[in-house]
Amino acid sequence: MKQFMLLALCVFSFSAVAAEVSLLDYGAAPDDGRNDLAALRDAAQYCREHPDTTLVIPPGVYDVEDDAAVKLMNDVIGGAYGNDPQRALYQPDFPHVRILDFTGAKNLTVRADGATLLQQGWYQPVTLDNCDTVTLRGLTIEHKRMPFSTGRIVDVARGHYDVQFEDRFPMPEGKLCVFILRLWDPVRRVYTGVEHWGPRNKENLPGNTVRFFGKRDPAELGQYAVAQHSAHGAAAIMVRHSKDIVLEDVSIHSHPGMGVVGHRVQNMTMHRLRVVPRAGELVSTNTDATHFTSCTGTVLYDACQFEGQGDDSSNVHGYYQTVKEKLSDTRCRAYVKKQSPLHALSNDCPLPGETMELVSAATLKPFSARKVVSTTLDEDKRSWVIEFDAALPENIADYQLMNVSALPKLVIRDCQVRTHRARAFLVKTRDVLIEGCTIENTTMAAIHIGAEGGWDEGAASQNVTVRRNRIIDCGGLKGGPGSVSCIAINVSCDKPTEAGLHKHILIEDNQFVGANTEAAIQVEGADDVTVRRNQFDAYKKPVRVEYSTNVRVEGNTGLKGEAISGL
Repeated sequence: MKQFMLLALCVFSFSAVAAEVSLLDYGAAPDDGRNDLAALRDAAQYCREHPDTTLVIPPGVYDVEDDAAVKLMNDVIGGAYGNDPQRALYQPDFPHVRILDFTGAKNLTVRADGATLLQQGWYQPVTLDNCDTVTLRGLTIEHKRMPFSTGRIVDVARGHYDVQFEDRFPMPEGKLCVFILRLWDPVRRVYTGVEHWGPRNKENLPGNTVRFFGKRDPAELGQYAVAQHSAHGAAAIMVRHSKDIVLEDVSIHSHPGMGVVGHRVQNMTMHRLRVVPRAGELVSTNTDATHFTSCTGTVLYDACQFEGQGDDSSNVHGYYQTVKEKLSDTRCRAYVKKQSPLHALSNDCPLPGETMELVSAATLKPFSARKVVSTTLDEDKRSWVIEFDAALPENIADYQLMNVSALPKLVIRDCQVRTHRARAFLVKTRDVLIEGCTIENTTMAAIHIGAEGGWDEGAASQNVTVRRNRIIDCGGLKGGPGSVSCIAINVSCDKPTEAGLHKHILIEDNQFVGANTEAAIQVEGADDVTVRRNQFDAYKKPVRVEYSTNVRVEGNTGLKGEAISGL
C-alpha cells in the first residue's frame, strides 16, 4: 500500500510539472533582439493540444517580425489600400497574421508578467476562439513602428496647412494613407476634438513634411497632429465563441485597430486591463479600446485604465438585424445591414432557444418577442434563416430583430479614463453598474446610454445604475449627442421621439465638473429615471429632458453645496 501511494504521489508530481511549460523551452530568449515568432507559435500550439496547461512567458522583450505583417503595415501607410484601408482589412477572409493563437484551448493559464510582445508589422497578437476557461496575465503588447505618425502644425495658410512629422515616422514617397488626422493641444495636454477625416488632397514637402489642403484656424499653429493610418481590422486580443475568459494586468500600448474585441463570449473579466499609450506617445489603439458584441453572462471591468485611443473605451451591445425576406409564417432571412463583417469579423446568427424582440425599424421601440427554433447560415455566412416558435407579422419590413438573450450584464468599477476621442463607456445592454470611475477629457459624453439605429447597435438599456463617479471636462466634440458632457441617454433612429425605450436608470452621488457644453446630463427616450444627490459645476443646464416620462431630479447641489433644481 505504501509503495502504491508513493507511486501515485510521483505520478501526481510529474503531472503537475508537465502541465507547466515555458516559452524558453521552444527556443525563445527575451531581450536578445531576435525574432521569437516561431517559438511563440509553437508554444501556443502546445497549449491548443494540451488542456490544463500553464504557459510561462518570462519577463523581457520578445521581438516579432513576419514578412506578410511588415508588408501589410508598409502597404497601408503607403496608400496601397487608399485612405480607408478598413474596407479591405475589415473583412472575415482577410489573412491577418496571428502570433499567439490559442484557438480551442481549455483550462489554460498564460503567466506573462513583465513580458512584452514587440511587433514589427501589423498582427492579431492574441486569438481566443472557441476557448473555455482561459486566463491571460501580465502580457504587454506594443509596436516598433507605431501604427500612427505624430507631427506638429508648422504653417497655416489660406486653403492649406503643413504638418512636419517626427523623424521616427518617415513619410513614404508618393501616396500616404491618413484615415484621420486629430489635433492634440500640447499646453492642455488633451485632444481638442478637431479632426480631419480622410484628407485626400495632400502632398509631400521636404523635411518629412506633408501639406494638407483644407482650412485650419491659425491659432492651431504649433499643435500636435496625429495621423492614424488605419481604423478597424484585426483586434489586439480577439475573443470569439468562448467562455470564462480573464485578462489580468494586461497592457496594450498600441494597435492599428481595436484593443480587445469579444463576440459571443460568456463571462468576460478584465482586472487592471490597461489600454494606454507607451510613455511619450499620444495614442494607444487607433479605434476602440474594448468592444463586446452579443455576449452573455457578465462583462466585468475592474480597475482598468484607458487613455489615448481613437474611439470609445468600451462599447457593449447587440445588433439590430434586418429582415431580408419573409419565407413563411414563421421563417425569415435576416442579416446585419450596417456591419456585415461585424466587429469580430464573425456573423451574429442567433442560436436555437434564444429570444428575439421585434423592434420598430423607425423608432426602435420593442414589441412582442419570439423564441428561435432553428437557424441556418447562408453560404456567404453573412445572412441566416431563422425559424421562430410563432408567426411573424405580415408587415415584417417595418421591424428589426434584436437578440435579447445575447445582452450581457455589465459591471464597470474603479476605472480611470482620460484624454481620448469619443466616449468612455457606450452602453447598449441591460443590468448595468458603473461606479467609482474617474473620467477626464473625453471629446464626447463620458457615458452614453444609447440605442444607435444608424450603426445597427442596441438594444435600449434597462436597469442602469451610475454612481459615485467623477467626470471632469468631457464633451465638446461637434456631432456628439446633444452637446452633452457627462451622461447622454438617447435614441438614434428615424423617429427618435418615442418615450420609454430606456428604462429604470439611477444616476446618484456623482461629481460633474464643467466643460464648454450646454448640459451635463441629457435624458431622451427614457422612462423611470432618477438623478439625485449629484454635484454639478459650470453647466448651463445640469439636466435636460426630452421625449421622456417619470424623470425625477432631486437633492442635487453645486460644488459648494448650494441647492440646484437641475431642470
